Amino acid sequence: SKVAVTSTLAAAGGGIISATIGRVLEGYFSLPRVCNGILAGLVSITAGCSVVDTGDALAIGIIGAFVYYSASRFLERIKVDDPLDAWAVHGCGGAWGVIAVGLFASSENIAFAQYNEILIQSTKGYRLSLQIFAVFIIIIWVIVWIGGLFYLLNKLEILRVNEDIEREGLDSHDHGGVAVDYKRGYVIKDKATARAMTVFGRGSAASGSGSGSGSASSGDDDNNNNEYDINQRPKRTRKKIEYKYDDDDDGEKEDDDDDQESEQYIPDNDNGGDASDDDSAYEMPENEFSDNDE
Repeated sequence: SKVAVTSTLAAAGGGIISATIGRVLEGYFSLPRVCNGILAGLVSITAGCSVVDTGDALAIGIIGAFVYYSASRFLERIKVDDPLDAWAVHGCGGAWGVIAVGLFASSENIAFAQYNEILIQSTKGYRLSLQIFAVFIIIIWVIVWIGGLFYLLNKLEILRVNEDIEREGLDSHDHGGVAVDYKRGYVIKDKATARAMTVFGRGSAASGSGSGSGSASSGDDDNNNNEYDINQRPKRTRKKIEYKYDDDDDGEKEDDDDDQESEQYIPDNDNGGDASDDDSAYEMPENEFSDNDE
């Protein structure tokens, strides 16, 4: 049906754009970003899934991903703890989805969805004003009822767990494990590292290494030495290690076609791209099974 198509397109647009934003601005593909981007696309299209065209549904999901990412970073900037990005996805994404109905809904689609004649005949500006007013009413409703509930829970001292459990994490305390590694899944807090890992940081690092640094002061050089250089990470090279298994009872090895091979990635700390031959490189022995094994 039409609702299924528009919802799927919005989710796809939100997920792809969130993955791209994370890769460009944070330096890596973040699974939580992708999942929340898909959710943001779905939340954004919920209000208008039956009254917008398929192309508009994709645009709504894409814009919803930008809204989600901006809201998520805003909460981090003001140091508000929202580990699941619930407000960014459902609050801001939902508000955008309600407003998007007034921007993208057409009279033909409204008639197809069998809404009343007043909405079908109304202008786009009138419908947009209704949607903005609806967002305002929803915000007031949430502040009154949910704010009142939280105030009551806080007075009863059951709103929050103690500080030790907060630091440990509710997943670890209540369930004995961590659901998502947010230290890796979200923003890298070290600014120099985060800047170097982004697409823009890679470009500036490459241009900076090729240009002269005569005008730089000694203090700037010291600061640059402390910054993370993405090009200095240990490289990983591939080595083939062959394991030979003897299926005969006499204990003699045979070089037949059934020999099994294994591939390993050997870290190279020389930054030269070639696998190092020192003892620091981990390598399994070539003959894992000795002749004396029976």
